[in-house]
Parts: sequence; structure tokens; C-alpha cells
Amino acid sequence: MSHFDIPDRRISIKDVVPTALVALGVLSGDAVIPIPPSRHVVILLIDGLGEYQLQDHITHAPVFQYGSPGFIATEFPSTTPVVLGSLGTGLGPGEHGLVGASFWVPEDEQMLAPLKWGSTPHPLSIAPDKTLFELAGEAGVDVATIAPSKHQQSGLTRSVLRGPSYLGANSPAEILHAFSQRHESIHPTQPALTYIYWPDLDRLGHVYGVGSPQWVDGLCTVNTLAGALVENLTGGEALVVTSDHGMITCPPESRINIDEFSSLSESIMRIGGEPRVRHVYCHDGAQRDAQVTWQSILGERAHVFTREECIENGLYLFTDGSMAERIGDLVVIAVGDHMVTSRTDPLSSSLLGQHGALTPQEMYVPLRIF
Repeated sequence: MSHFDIPDRRISIKDVVPTALVALGVLSGDAVIPIPPSRHVVILLIDGLGEYQLQDHITHAPVFQYGSPGFIATEFPSTTPVVLGSLGTGLGPGEHGLVGASFWVPEDEQMLAPLKWGSTPHPLSIAPDKTLFELAGEAGVDVATIAPSKHQQSGLTRSVLRGPSYLGANSPAEILHAFSQRHESIHPTQPALTYIYWPDLDRLGHVYGVGSPQWVDGLCTVNTLAGALVENLTGGEALVVTSDHGMITCPPESRINIDEFSSLSESIMRIGGEPRVRHVYCHDGAQRDAQVTWQSILGERAHVFTREECIENGLYLFTDGSMAERIGDLVVIAVGDHMVTSRTDPLSSSLLGQHGALTPQEMYVPLRIF
């Protein structure tokens, strides 16, 4: 296996909610993230905002200069369903079971794309453990989510984010209105946790690229939203602003279309993942030959690892061996600004902004505490 660097994930996005519960006094243990003792912790997650992109455009987001400064690692693959699974459960993807943007579920014999997930397979069958939000509710915490209305009944929400009351909010104004409602409904002596999710910056980065005028406008919106939440904090409240992943811009000349190489498809059954991290599922006995073929064609543009190499080198940590069968026989991780496109996902393969791989730009996300 060729040398590569794995970002330090000893403290990561999966530690945010447990530390919030320590700050609320309902969970014992070390506070690995410096959230102060609070009666109400608010977690604002901005989809698609990496620490590198934030620093490159900090003049458009000055509120981030005033919070307690810091950043943390996200999980691998650095993609939304994987990371929200870790946020909601406090577990790595090898434990909660959401291992990629799309992946094979052997027990159900189907591919699952969690961002398009409805009711099949059943959300509890994919990630059966209780979420941290459910455990917080059982411990007496008033827990609520403020997020787009369309996500309330999604498979992802009902799998790894289930438990809170849900306040649908589809714009910054609606988020602030819902936050005001939260202030009115929380009992002054009851600990409270509020999770707020804002998706639009990720969409703008995908379509227009990081640093584009449209993306910068989206960052200004994020700055306004975070600033308004800070202004509305009252005594005993803490706001934690973070993200699920960063993003890089992948120019057209850096795209590798696997459909143009017939030898890449000879020994495989199906393709999952996304352009920066592909899960390749091989015919029985074809894994090693496929690895040699894929690596010889992709060269230095990607790492091609076997499932076993991914586990041996700590990319995935599995406690249940059956979970390991969800990742590809090969896992193809793009290097630099390359991306591996496929006709299996024409939309995501056409996007300018991408994420999922192991670069610092994708793996390090802000952590600001107000």
C-alpha cells in the first residue's frame, strides 16, 4: 500500500454532541471540545464549509473571527451522510453503518444512497443504535432540530438524527423565527440542546465552485445567520458552529471518466460512492487483479486500496465484521483535485465542487464556540 496521510481524527465531529451533553451536565466524562457549562447548547452545522475555505474568505465571514477559534477533523469519507451519522450517534462510520455517499447493503441486496433515502431499507435496520439525541431526551434534555422541512421524514433523519422535536425552517429568517420559538418553549430549569442545519453553501459550492461569486454570497448569508444567532444568545447559552466537510473545486481537465476504459469495468459488478471516493464491488476472486488494473490506469491521480487495506490502515474502524462488507472490495480515493466520474451518477459526476477524500481542504472543518 502506497504512503498517504490520514488527517488526525482523534478529536472529530463525532465528539461535538457528547461534549455538548457534558456541558449540559447530563453526561460525565472529559470535555474534549471546550464548550463551557451551559443550560442550552446550540449546534449550527453549515453544510460544506471547510476551515481552509473559511480562512481563504474570512473577510466575508467576520463573525467567525470572534468565536473561540479552532477546527476539528470530520470523518472519512468526508461526505454529508457519513458525517451526519457520526454527529448523531457519536460513532465512526464503521460503527453506525453509513459508509459512503452510496454503498452496497448486502443484507438487503441493494445500493443505498442516504441523501435520497425514503423508507427502504428501514432506517433502523441500517443504523440500529440509539442516537445521542434519543439518549439526551431520556436523560431529561429538551432536544430540538431546526432544519429544512423536506428532511423531516427522510431515511437519514429517521436513522441517525432521530429523537428531537423537529421545527421545519427553509430560510435564515425561518431559522431565526424557530430559534425564537425555542427560547419561548424551553423551561428555564431544564437543560436543552438545539441542532440547526443549513444546507445551501454546499449546493452553491457544488454547482459554482468554491470562491465563486455565488459561493461568496452564500458565505455572507452564513455569516449573517451565525451573527444573528450569536446576538440572540441569552445567559447560560452556548453556540457551537461547525460543518460536515470542506470542498475543493475540480476543473474539467482533472476528471477521469471510468466509462472510457473498458478494462476498468471487466471485473466489477457495481460502483458506489461519489467522484472523490469510489466504492468498487468486484466479482468473486477478482479483487487483486482489479486493483492492479485500476491503479495502473489512474496512476498518481488516485489511491486504489483493497477493503482489507482500508481497515488495516485505520480508514474504517469496524466493530461488526458484517458492516465491512458495505464498503467496496476496492476503495478509490482521488488525489489532488482529481475526480472519478461515472454514468452511474451523472449529476454528481458533473459538479464542479467536490468532497469526500482525504485532503485537508475536505477533512478539516471549523469549530467556533460563542
